[in-house]
Amino acid sequence: MSEVFLKQINLLYVEDSRAMREILAKRLEKRVKKLIVAEDGEEGFEKYCQYKPDIILTDIEMPKLNGFELAKKIRQDNKNAIIIVLSAHSDSAFLLDALDLDVSGYLVKPVDKDKLHYQLEFYARNVCLNKVNQEHQKNLDIQKKSLQYLLDKPEVMSFILVGNQMYCASNIFLEFFDITDVSSCVNIKDIFVQNDNYFYPKFFESRMNTTDKLVGELLFDEVNKLEKIKRVVLIQGKAKIPKSFLISVSEIDENSHLYCVELA
Repeated sequence: MSEVFLKQINLLYVEDSRAMREILAKRLEKRVKKLIVAEDGEEGFEKYCQYKPDIILTDIEMPKLNGFELAKKIRQDNKNAIIIVLSAHSDSAFLLDALDLDVSGYLVKPVDKDKLHYQLEFYARNVCLNKVNQEHQKNLDIQKKSLQYLLDKPEVMSFILVGNQMYCASNIFLEFFDITDVSSCVNIKDIFVQNDNYFYPKFFESRMNTTDKLVGELLFDEVNKLEKIKRVVLIQGKAKIPKSFLISVSEIDENSHLYCVELA
């Protein structure tokens, strides 16, 4: 059985029986990217909140918080959470409770390992495909916002930063550096000329490798702390002659770490 998707997911396994937990956990940890184990429903919910696993596999009959109560609390946080429940009972009352909670899967103990792995791989595939779709949509949103920002100001020399990378730039910027796309700019640091009489980002000198903040955020913070008359930088283009510009940095989208740098 292929487990290519299963190896990419984080799984929370909640089981109060120590013997059962140790046996199944030993099998599962070899098949998933990360296995998180909890001994009861209360600990299970704490670890769910801490790790936000892709899939939850839980026993039903447990102390403190049973499997159905755990599933209900998780559903309140994420209605689309993938929850597979395990039970020693196969009667209709338990099945109806599982249906009411809209659990993703229901397996009767003793667990058939092949059925369990089939269900886990099936849902792991859905998780992975959803992540790909979400990432694709995020990239489309970034592209749309970036291009729209540049189109709104076609006469301005500017470039867009996404995280630590230069994403795209205006035609005027590309012409100034005599390049066809921003991939020709190896590093954002390379476009600034260091001079004591002009603004030069401090994090280029000492903080680039020692901060949790991304380049766009760092540049935004530094520039916007300055008085406008001090926001003058030296930029060296294709003519190899440094030219002064007034720099401004705008936040386009905080969630995407999207910033626009304008040089006027």
